[in-house]
Amino acid sequence: MSNFAEEEEEPQSSIKVTSVGTDILRDILNEFETRISLTGASKVLTTNLKFASEVSRPFHESGTSYIPAITVATNTDTPDKEPAHGKINLQPLNTIQEKFYSHVLAHVNSDDHTQVRRDFRFLHWALQPKGIAVVICPKKDSTVEIVNASIARKLQQNGNEQDATVINGNEAEKALTKDGILKDLLERAAFEPGRIRVLERRHLTQGDEVEKAKVKMKAELERTLGVDETGKGWSKAFENAFWSETKQYGGLMLEAQVLIAQRWDELYA
Repeated sequence: MSNFAEEEEEPQSSIKVTSVGTDILRDILNEFETRISLTGASKVLTTNLKFASEVSRPFHESGTSYIPAITVATNTDTPDKEPAHGKINLQPLNTIQEKFYSHVLAHVNSDDHTQVRRDFRFLHWALQPKGIAVVICPKKDSTVEIVNASIARKLQQNGNEQDATVINGNEAEKALTKDGILKDLLERAAFEPGRIRVLERRHLTQGDEVEKAKVKMKAELERTLGVDETGKGWSKAFENAFWSETKQYGGLMLEAQVLIAQRWDELYA
């Protein structure tokens, strides 16, 4: 499945970094806490480790030992990353059980309608009747655009002009958020019509958190791209992109379309 267990922040072999929208997931889980109803008895399937950590975080912070069982579906039999907390299990896709999970938290990172519908069918297949799916499709992420500008500059320095031109953040996925496309794909994947809520959400990081994000981004880029000794390569592109984004938005902007859907209960269908 294309969008399961893919981490967006480490461009080791990829020339494009995309967003999964973790800050918006946090906002949604808070805003719809009663409807989504995550409890220690929940069984949660996620598409990436960041979502899994976000689900477990408030339970760990509260000090309770009653924590949801969280599974991160992976594309490999031997995942190479360890969960941040206990009760987060990395599990190969081919071992995911049907009608097992009370909640599925997913992100969209493809603009291929056929692939996205296939992914949604898998989410539906894995959910219990009356189970809840939260799907996030990022449209803009200042952090991603800053990082991608830096990677593009590095590629240009290495003579990879053609590769550098394809780095465009979440532009492809953004097309799916128009004209009710994602809602239609969810309905065609057998999610209950009339039980799909479509939301447009923004999250603006401001104040001290902006500087913290900048330090973290630059450290990750230095680890991945190497130190820019001259200060005229990727680090200059980084500073220019950072200045442009924060000047335009007053901070770091994240925008996404969010869909909350429910699986049919066959007993009452």
